[in-house]
Amino acid sequence: MNLVYRNLHIRNAQKEDAALLAGWWNDGVVMAHAGFPDGLHTTVEKVASSLANDSENSRRLILEIDDVPAGEMNYHRISSRTAQIGIKICDASRQNQGYGRTALSLLVKELFHMGVERIILDTDPANQRARHVYETLGFRFQGTRRCCWKDAEGHLRDAADYELRKGELIDFAEEKYDDSRLIRQLSFILEIDKCKNVLRQTHLSGHGRRENDAEHAWHMAVMAYLLQEYANEETDIARVMLMCLIHDIVEIDAGDTYAYDTEGLATQKEREEKAKERIFSLLPDDQKELFSGLFDEFEAGVTAEARFARALDNLQPLLLNDANDGGDWKEHGVHAEQVYQRQKRTKEGSERLYELTDAILKKHIRKGNLRSDDE
Repeated sequence: MNLVYRNLHIRNAQKEDAALLAGWWNDGVVMAHAGFPDGLHTTVEKVASSLANDSENSRRLILEIDDVPAGEMNYHRISSRTAQIGIKICDASRQNQGYGRTALSLLVKELFHMGVERIILDTDPANQRARHVYETLGFRFQGTRRCCWKDAEGHLRDAADYELRKGELIDFAEEKYDDSRLIRQLSFILEIDKCKNVLRQTHLSGHGRRENDAEHAWHMAVMAYLLQEYANEETDIARVMLMCLIHDIVEIDAGDTYAYDTEGLATQKEREEKAKERIFSLLPDDQKELFSGLFDEFEAGVTAEARFARALDNLQPLLLNDANDGGDWKEHGVHAEQVYQRQKRTKEGSERLYELTDAILKKHIRKGNLRSDDE
């Protein structure tokens, strides 16, 4: 089989793919949804032997995206007119972008062309995302088989059965159904919801709970609009606000790095670069380029917009800390010099906001909330 559509390529698995498949099958993250969170513990030799038995009636397939293997597919002809199929997108960075739906369309059309009239598949009843994909392709739910297979721990599990007959396919490998751009955008939108689970060291005003990244970004964006008159230079405030909103998205993977954690700061850039590539790659290429560029611009702090955004990134937690009587500084034993060193970049973005910052810091030094250098 050799199917090509845009940047997708579905081809027969060869013995040279045995190591690739064994790696995927032994990866607990890849296999967890199939009930094997520790992988299959197979070997390259066993996989190669299995591939040698492939035929036109039963075959493993490799799904490539942009010429890079990203997943596997398979089909098995139960009879001359019925085939069972399966798919697994193994590269996490390629998941939830519409590739599975398009690849299934290509495979199903080819099987119908080969004389198959009925295609079946099954999935975990709890896998709502997979079920939605199958149903949008035209597959009809046939029912749930109870306790029909065992997972890695020997527990009996259910399976949701689906069927598609010739003439019923909604073909997402046709131009009129190609909404891959929207799918990628929605995937990114759901991914950044995880920012709400990334907790920062700063506490909400009124001695509240720890703030999360989404709250921090929203607060900064509002501040950017309200305080734009205090920027040292004229800025594109919409660009500043967007920079504020996305600058910490990488912490979904990289985690929050406390401003005064020297050990964490040493690895921060490497962690955040990896996260930037994975998360922004969920977007269409043009929007990935935009967001990656904004993130890099913020980090470099060279443009007027980046300098003002970084000033707000400093001021926002400082205002919360001030409202909490310096509680976070006291908890971490922060020295005044450490804070002043960080606040240098506030002055680069706004002299006026730095004056406010300086007054707040001096107040907390007098109160003993910030340790002086000789302590």
